[in-house]
Amino acid sequence: MKIDNNGIFKYILISVEHPELQEKMIFIRGDGESEYHKNIKIKFSTELIKNGVDEKSLTILCQGGGRIEKIGNKLKIFGYSYSYG
Repeated sequence: MKIDNNGIFKYILISVEHPELQEKMIFIRGDGESEYHKNIKIKFSTELIKNGVDEKSLTILCQGGGRIEKIGNKLKIFGYSYSYG
């Protein structure tokens, strides 16, 4: 899970699957700078490429999204993404 500092911002839930290894991982990304949920997914894909991951060998699906309010260690999840549900 990677979420910005305190505030209210968008988040997405991403599943990443490697077909050959039959492994599935779930990621949560929250971003106060992105205007749209799809921008968070683009940043995530860019992060994978920077770390040497061959994005084309993976199945990357955005399972949903919404908003997160973070105050200290507390999270409140609400709303939804028009693009991802």
